[in-house]
Amino acid sequence: MYKVTGNTYNVKDFLKEIGFKWDTEKKIWIGGEEAKTELEKGRNNIFYGRKTQNLLYKFNIQAVDI
Repeated sequence: MYKVTGNTYNVKDFLKEIGFKWDTEKKIWIGGEEAKTELEKGRNNIFYGRKTQNLLYKFNIQAVDI
């Protein structure tokens, strides 16, 4: 499992769409390997505008034990 932290408000819909779930208790996004892969694709996707790509780089992805 992976957690996403940082300023994610502006990309919350994107995170939901690719498979991350919001943990209201811990206030982090949690997702599996597929969601992490899709997030990395989104960060490097030329079809997203520069603004969206910049937003996708403003948070951290870390492996976690859940």
